[in-house]
Amino acid sequence: MKKIIFGVLLGSILLFGAAYGLLGESYQLADISQQKYKISLEEAIQLYQKETKQDSCTAISFDAPEDVENPSAASYNYVFEDGDTIVRIDPNTGKITKSKQKLVKMSQQKRKITLHELKQLPMPKDAMSKALKRVQGKNNQVISWRLQKNHVTPSYTVTVNQNHAQKRILVD
Repeated sequence: MKKIIFGVLLGSILLFGAAYGLLGESYQLADISQQKYKISLEEAIQLYQKETKQDSCTAISFDAPEDVENPSAASYNYVFEDGDTIVRIDPNTGKITKSKQKLVKMSQQKRKITLHELKQLPMPKDAMSKALKRVQGKNNQVISWRLQKNHVTPSYTVTVNQNHAQKRILVD
């Protein structure tokens, strides 16, 4: 009898502990620094240019949408911003979706990145690698990057997840 009570008690403790551990976990985006996608940034730029007939934009980022109701279903996209227009390009399929954003800063519109400048910049993989070297510790993960002109030259802002805290690293 004692063995049965002990077994039931131990089983319920293990079940409760497992359930608590699973409920306490939150979804995190994957580390993109080592991922390979079918559509490269260069190809995404060409798709953007073909779709919009533009030779510049105010920012390019590689991020998963923040306003997704189900975060585990979030998928990464190249996001091109130009004025009030946002163009998202799926890095796996090349599918293009356009939308409008509500609030656009005038200072942002003046700082356009031209395609000529883009060709001279390091690729995102290099920027992510530099950002990871600047952050100390183990198990750091790059979860997004953004390329925009802050002053005169374009630079990357790489978001690194470090011990469940996000750090933004500026890479020139």
